[in-house]
Amino acid sequence: MKRMTEREETVINKIRDLIDDDEDLSRISFDMDEDDINSADDVFEYIEDRINEIEIIYYDNAMKILMEGDPSLLESLEYASDLGYDCKDLNSELLATIVCQEWARQALDDIRDDIEEIVDEWLEDNEDDE
Repeated sequence: MKRMTEREETVINKIRDLIDDDEDLSRISFDMDEDDINSADDVFEYIEDRINEIEIIYYDNAMKILMEGDPSLLESLEYASDLGYDCKDLNSELLATIVCQEWARQALDDIRDDIEEIVDEWLEDNEDDE
């Protein structure tokens, strides 16, 4: 396994810390390789792909999420409708998955500027070293 340099560990760890510090984003695994980072957009695309992989399984987990975060189900039903789901196609696990993915997307929007700053600084440092 390739050992990351201190600078590379820093960029990956700074982004990972932002993700892990957010309850809605902490469901994803940020294991991006620093060699794949050519722009902040690469990081956003990677994170968005991980968000799309969020899946809530088991009735108890789904009900806990929905009861704590959307007890009226209005928010999750709106998201499901926006995605083209009919009520007859929904269950608690799917609703919880949909709402958790949406909350993670919103959380990503909240830290987008921070990630851009981290990546841009890291890329500038790498350019200076070349």
